[in-house]
Amino acid sequence: MPFTSLTHKLTNLVNRPKNCQSILIQAISPVFFGMLWLAFVFATPAIIRVQAQEQVVEDETTVELSQEDVATEEPKSSLVTTQTNKPRFIFDGQVKLEESLTGPIIIGGGLVTIDGKVDQGDLLVFGGSVRITGEVEQDIYAAGGSVIIDGQVGGNVVAAGGEIQLTPTASVAGNLISAGERLLMKGNVGGSWLAAGKYLDLSGEIKQDLDFWGQKMVINQTASVAGQLQARVEEAPAIAQQANVPSDKDISVLETNQNKWRQHWLEKSIWLSVIGSIAWRFVLLSILVYFIKLDLKSLSVNLVRDGWSKAVKGAGLIIGLPLLGFLVFVTDILIPISILIFSLYLILWLISWVYPAWWLGVWLNQRVVKSSINPYFVSLIGAIAIGVIKYLPIVGAPLYLLLSAWGLGAMYSLVKTKLPTQ
Repeated sequence: MPFTSLTHKLTNLVNRPKNCQSILIQAISPVFFGMLWLAFVFATPAIIRVQAQEQVVEDETTVELSQEDVATEEPKSSLVTTQTNKPRFIFDGQVKLEESLTGPIIIGGGLVTIDGKVDQGDLLVFGGSVRITGEVEQDIYAAGGSVIIDGQVGGNVVAAGGEIQLTPTASVAGNLISAGERLLMKGNVGGSWLAAGKYLDLSGEIKQDLDFWGQKMVINQTASVAGQLQARVEEAPAIAQQANVPSDKDISVLETNQNKWRQHWLEKSIWLSVIGSIAWRFVLLSILVYFIKLDLKSLSVNLVRDGWSKAVKGAGLIIGLPLLGFLVFVTDILIPISILIFSLYLILWLISWVYPAWWLGVWLNQRVVKSSINPYFVSLIGAIAIGVIKYLPIVGAPLYLLLSAWGLGAMYSLVKTKLPTQ
């Protein structure tokens, strides 16, 4: 019964919250798209410069091949001049663009408002809050806490953020690709809409396909989808009867099957993790016992002596070694030494539980099993104890950290003395 109760508690702990994977994805997706967006933004100027350089080389070649024609005819400025648009960068806490500019334009700020017109180039914008009410002749790439589009877009729109909204006055001639927690579309999209997020609300018109992957989808009575409608959602979608959507829509509700599958594998994964943790710890302890021939009873007595002092020393090692490695790393000459320090720290951390495991094995053997001390049996009990402690709810992590600090301190103290052997 106690074992069954522990199983039930661990299973309940893992399954709380119910949608842990969805919450994790929602938390990480804005950061991921933000990093992807920044990489794209800073790569764009380099790409444009390379294209401009290639265009200049082509122009020079054209001029050289046309020297005979130039000798007999009037020189034409169109043969030797080429218009190349350089990207314009605008960064400020608050950015409000009201005039007409030639793109590409890259804008970043806390609050960004685009009221003007962007000709002959793309608009790349990111900020805490982004609102586009003007006109962009080509593509928009936007990322922010909220992205609202009221204006006209001649190309495609790629947007990522907490909330993506196209108002009733918004019009996108190309495709719309969006990812965010809330996706609200009341405007007009001339192409397809590929969407991923927690919540989708469609009231506008999509002249091609709609493909959504997320948790909940609402299609209102004013919505229209001329192409295919595909969706993979966790909750049954709410589709108004008056909505103009294809009858052969492909919608899969994953809630029931996915939750059962998730619960099944979470239950299995935690027990596989515990069993695997116990197994490799027992193997390592057995190997050490076989080769070193330790007297585990005497060793456990030595570990308890000045236990708090050993724990303090171990905590000092846990904090001090990484700090020392970092200080050495900042000097170019001693980088190899810093690598050795970090490697030593990793090895010590991986084996810091060894002495506490033996002590727990001896202690439980004397008070619970009450049998003669068999080093391999004691090692098995210690491995089980450490493996279970690591997965205990709430207290498991701090208790494991305390045992690791104690183990490191004991290791440091016992290195100076001869280990007790059989």
